[in-house]
Amino acid sequence: MLAEGPDYLDVTAVTAPGLEELLALPVSPVRAGTTVVVPHREAGRTLTGMTGSLAERGRGNGADIAATLAEDSRATAWLERLGVADEAPAGALCGLGAWALGCGARVASGIGICVEGYRLPELAARADVIVTGTDVLDFHRRGGDVVTELTRLGVEALRPVVVVAGRNFVSPRELRLAGIEEAHAVAPPGVGEIDITAEQLGAVARRVAATWTW
Repeated sequence: MLAEGPDYLDVTAVTAPGLEELLALPVSPVRAGTTVVVPHREAGRTLTGMTGSLAERGRGNGADIAATLAEDSRATAWLERLGVADEAPAGALCGLGAWALGCGARVASGIGICVEGYRLPELAARADVIVTGTDVLDFHRRGGDVVTELTRLGVEALRPVVVVAGRNFVSPRELRLAGIEEAHAVAPPGVGEIDITAEQLGAVARRVAATWTW
């Protein structure tokens, strides 16, 4: 697929290959400008070391330390042959990112591509407030990757972040610990699954616009 020269190759739903599969992948140059799109959390991974994706998978599978170190050693030699440094996003999908980099492709998450393409750090620095949304806001997921990334941009730019959520289970104190100034819910926490209508969302948007101050 890379040989056909797509602008973007989405591998976000691909299962991470085992090390043997990874080492057997052919490495050949791709057209300049090709981007392999990986899951957002994978884009920040390295491959080897105690915090690398191989070690994390090994711990999850119950592998002993000797097996993990042996995998790391083989992966390190493979990275040297590829000429790829073991830094993010080389560890994406347990080395699929490193293989794509070795082929000459760029590796990024969909959110990262949007952040760069829309120059969101620059826009965040010029904004008065950053507003984003999610279906459910809880402290474990913090609204998902989009909310987490926009919150990070807001914190870096020293700009307040407001989240509009279908439902919110996070207290004001916990919100501020997560870098979120306020959250506004369409439905109360006790309500089950809901189909949010345009009218409901519009009512929340008007409330935010009319009451939010900094």
